[in-house]
Amino acid sequence: MPIRDEEDAVQPNELNAVIDQLRPRILWYLERLVNIQSGTRNPDGVSRVIDICQASLDSMGFTSTRRSEKNFGSHLIAMSPPAPGAKVLVIGHADTVFPPEGPHLLFKQRGDKCFGPGVLDMKGGLVCLIYGLESLLKTNGTFPNRVTVIINSDEEVGSPSSRPYIEAEARRSDFVLIMEPALTRWTVVTARSGAARFALTVRGRAAHVCRLNEGASAIRELAHKILALEGITDLKKGISVCIGTIEGGVARNVVPPFASASIDLRFRNEREGDKAIQRIKEVAQTSYTPGTHTKIEGGIGRPPMMATPASQHLFVILKKLVAPNGWRLRHGHNSGVSDGNFTSNLDVPTVDGLGPYGNYGHSEREYIFTESLFERCKLIGLILGADFSEFLATVKG
Repeated sequence: MPIRDEEDAVQPNELNAVIDQLRPRILWYLERLVNIQSGTRNPDGVSRVIDICQASLDSMGFTSTRRSEKNFGSHLIAMSPPAPGAKVLVIGHADTVFPPEGPHLLFKQRGDKCFGPGVLDMKGGLVCLIYGLESLLKTNGTFPNRVTVIINSDEEVGSPSSRPYIEAEARRSDFVLIMEPALTRWTVVTARSGAARFALTVRGRAAHVCRLNEGASAIRELAHKILALEGITDLKKGISVCIGTIEGGVARNVVPPFASASIDLRFRNEREGDKAIQRIKEVAQTSYTPGTHTKIEGGIGRPPMMATPASQHLFVILKKLVAPNGWRLRHGHNSGVSDGNFTSNLDVPTVDGLGPYGNYGHSEREYIFTESLFERCKLIGLILGADFSEFLATVKG
């Protein structure tokens, strides 16, 4: 693979200057995306966000394909023109956690922050991708690496329909970049916890409250199980069990014949995850209230994203790449999950957390630091314009 001469390489100062000139447009673009209600269960809104991103990519010479899904918005797969460099997959999502029937807050900028639903997770990341690519094209005239972009519409519910597309493109790529939010201003993500979901259903026996001995309380049984399940949590080992929702009963004066709960499990590695899952199943099978019966369904949704030697090597290259800007890039673990869990599990080098830095994701207080938005635009432009021949030679050996 030919190595570009230094004079042909992307110059950080030129790229930085382009982003600085584009600051008003970048904020305008972010406002457009944030002001679209794109909760996962609002496929029309999600597709509108993807429409805007596709138009931007198409204007830069990308070839786009849309994959329609019955229960979600469509997914976008866009490819830059052929190039001699690395094959890079960049992944972002257009859906948010906010339900379409709820009040939709609008974008606002106040002080050094930008606020709005999805501004952090992850419309800010989509903006960084679009303007990182645009700044690279303006300074370099072409894309030196072959870039494939996937923007999916179902990430917030586990990417059930987009996972096959993500994994297929990852297998064809040399490495993967994920546009999820940063851990801190200059900390990206090289490891994530795995996640499992379970649905627990308890059946009891209804009776009038004046005849308690004739009934079997499903809620009582579930209460015992909740305490036992959350007792599995061991934060030192990276294990957390949370009962997120519960339902049950039919009336105040009836022994409850039915109760259910949703269980969320997070784990740092497969070994600890398997042990926790076994303990969850043992609790489900244990009867605390005579006359009740329990069923548990579910399993691992996303495997853990492990910091492999290849992903660590990729991080070191990125760290050196941005050092001339005075940026001291660091990496860390995030207990949340992303589509990077899938690509890493395929042994494809993956660096995550490349979007802007902020706080309070998935809440009405969600925000990003405005300067972080511009910094991450510059970061993505530098990465996608870099020469990765040394990395590929080492990894592919």
